[in-house]
Amino acid sequence: MTVSRDYYEVLGVPRNADTETIKNAFRQLARRYHPDISTEPDAEQRFKEIAEAYGVLSDPAKRASYDARGSAGLAGATTEDLWGGIDFTDIFGPGAATFGSLFERLFGSPAARPQRGEDVRLDLVISLDKVLTGGEQAVTIRRPGPCPQCAGSGSWPGTSQRRCPACQASGWSMREQTVTIRIPPGTPDGATLRLAGQGMPSPVPGGPPGDAYVSIRARADPRFARNGADLWYDLHIQVPDAALGVTAAIPVPEGQAQIQVPAGTQPGSVLRVGGKGLPRYGRRSRGSLNIRVTPDIPQQLSPRQRLLYEQLRAEDAGMTSTAGGSPEPDAPRSAGTIQASTEGRHEAGHGMITLALALLLVIGIFTLAGGIAAIAGSHLFVTSVHYGPGGLRAWGWVMTIFGAAQLLAVAGLRKSVR
Repeated sequence: MTVSRDYYEVLGVPRNADTETIKNAFRQLARRYHPDISTEPDAEQRFKEIAEAYGVLSDPAKRASYDARGSAGLAGATTEDLWGGIDFTDIFGPGAATFGSLFERLFGSPAARPQRGEDVRLDLVISLDKVLTGGEQAVTIRRPGPCPQCAGSGSWPGTSQRRCPACQASGWSMREQTVTIRIPPGTPDGATLRLAGQGMPSPVPGGPPGDAYVSIRARADPRFARNGADLWYDLHIQVPDAALGVTAAIPVPEGQAQIQVPAGTQPGSVLRVGGKGLPRYGRRSRGSLNIRVTPDIPQQLSPRQRLLYEQLRAEDAGMTSTAGGSPEPDAPRSAGTIQASTEGRHEAGHGMITLALALLLVIGIFTLAGGIAAIAGSHLFVTSVHYGPGGLRAWGWVMTIFGAAQLLAVAGLRKSVR
């Protein structure tokens, strides 16, 4: 390991950058600092730093180890470990061969390196509280080491003739080694931490050992179900509490809290409390605590409870009956709601009013016409009656005013009936 700076800083990407962002940053920087074409004075050194940073951050296990322990999580890693698995064709396309030969020139040929030992894989189950806070965790690795009886010689101490019975003269025995690792807060299920050099020893003298990979998952918690950074909790309340609302005590990762359940909460409703879940891996924010509300319907009732429920049902039925009349028998209940129309009850009365208005309209028209004719001295409507000139004109004005008042009344009544 040659880079002292932060790998994310070397590539110029944020700590939560995805794989594609890291690959694009490496491609651009590798072309910029290619020692054969770059004019930068420190191009070769920069290229090595970029290659090392990409070798770590492009591999999920190496990246998790680096995030958890820094450079210590990569102790014992070789340059082959870092760039040996890089697919140059995927990154550089037609120019892959050029970059592949450059890597061999700068870092050496992988084929010339001694054979590595096999990797060791472990499963680690941690509590939800450890996911919340993170922290150190001890793991035990079983791997062969020099036999403690014969110090790896294969012979009984003090003689070169007798075989060591502890290791069957192999010089090796399985030993348990305790290693402390750091669990980052919010570590997702299935995350793998790499312990460089903690695997099996190389089968050839002088070869590097393999690595140990620790796969982490959270133990099932009796309080919550986990979905990434979000937590789910089932809250059971009584039916009256669902109808009236209630303040309920619920568990949260740090202890307990009070939550207000609104009145009229329906079965299956979800109340969300932001920021009370688990930390989001690699970020400063936290997920949500989602509370699924379930009203518990009692299976057995005491005599008083049965009476109260019957009274409540009767009251509900009374609210749906006709106002002012005796309650009708309950109709079968369904999921839908039936709405009654209020227009039909007024149809007969509406017809009578229309007829009366029509008659008033005709009478008003005739009265108004007769008044106008009387004023003009005509005997169109009063030929059998004899009035003096002055009296006829006076009656004409009376009839005209009365007829006009009738027409205005008819117009006002028609507007109010509508």
